[in-house]
Amino acid sequence: MNKCCLACLGVLTLAAGLSAPVAAYTRQDQDAAIESYLSAFYTVTNEAPAPAGNFVKNDTTRDYPTSSSFWRNAEEMEMVEDAYDRTHNDKYKTTIVSLYNGFVKVNGTNWLGNNYNDDLMWITMATLRAYQITGDKTYYTQAKWCFDNTWSRAYDPIGGGVWWSTDKSSKNACIAGPAAIAALLIYQCGGGSQYLDDAKAAFNWEVKTLYEPTGLVHDNISAGVVSGGATTYNQGTFIGAAYLLDAATGNHDNEPYALAAALFTRDHRSDPNQLLDDEYSMGDGDSDNAGFKGIFVRWCGLWARKTNNHEVLAWLRRNAQTVVDRRNKAGLTWGLWDQPTPDTSVTAWECSDAVALLQDVPPIPPSSIH
Repeated sequence: MNKCCLACLGVLTLAAGLSAPVAAYTRQDQDAAIESYLSAFYTVTNEAPAPAGNFVKNDTTRDYPTSSSFWRNAEEMEMVEDAYDRTHNDKYKTTIVSLYNGFVKVNGTNWLGNNYNDDLMWITMATLRAYQITGDKTYYTQAKWCFDNTWSRAYDPIGGGVWWSTDKSSKNACIAGPAAIAALLIYQCGGGSQYLDDAKAAFNWEVKTLYEPTGLVHDNISAGVVSGGATTYNQGTFIGAAYLLDAATGNHDNEPYALAAALFTRDHRSDPNQLLDDEYSMGDGDSDNAGFKGIFVRWCGLWARKTNNHEVLAWLRRNAQTVVDRRNKAGLTWGLWDQPTPDTSVTAWECSDAVALLQDVPPIPPSSIH
């Protein structure tokens, strides 16, 4: 494994008066992150009609995931798609195809039995990205079918917003942001102006109902009452939807929202060293919260790269350097970034955050490091 030379690192004093390492991780560290993850967790069976891959739950008992891992498996697939987008290495394209096959092996192709509309948008996003990477129309057809059916049951044409689940008890950020992103990905793929309109409807409702001028995105509204504080994944999909909407329309109307949400997360959902909050506890690495940060860095990283926001990139890079510095012997970093990763059992889900971070946040060019 190629490791960053820590002897060449200085320190950067943060506003809080604490210090964190200057980001000097390398492309080799980025490669090592995804390769170590695949080595620890990826499994594939060569069975008819095609190889079916998946990520076992942890690196010791190696239990195969069930349908209960539905949305987490979708996001782990997106993590590999991040690696492909960074490298354009056909190895990752092959892995993406096998992961989709593995997802279908566990969940079939009719996903509407899942009552959580956000779950269906996560797999829609992953499947659309598989289409963009492979060009295989099968993925586009499946993703568009899933979006159309989910939107039909979830969107509220009277009150606006998107219902979190089929019981229609609350409208949540975790469905609004992903619904907007999924619609925009279909629009990118030639789906037509209807999907741009759907994205605007989901995102504008989220701004009006759940967003605060400070950049905080509330979790949900139920019975007219807004509740729940900011979580990293909701902040991230809000940023992603804002950026993709501006890219689709050719304007910058939503840039202030993305910037405010990013800075709020840095200033209020990070520890004094500006490391993104853990959001889960030791021993709970297969809980939903353990993978939230991976979603944040995916979309915040995309926005920061595309807009060349040096302030936010510098913050994300400090997180990435800490992830590199706290790897275990297997090259894995868990989601508790404020602590060294143990060499004992860790889960695939809690380790996916760090991999996504290193795929989505580029190192400082070597010529810029002194």
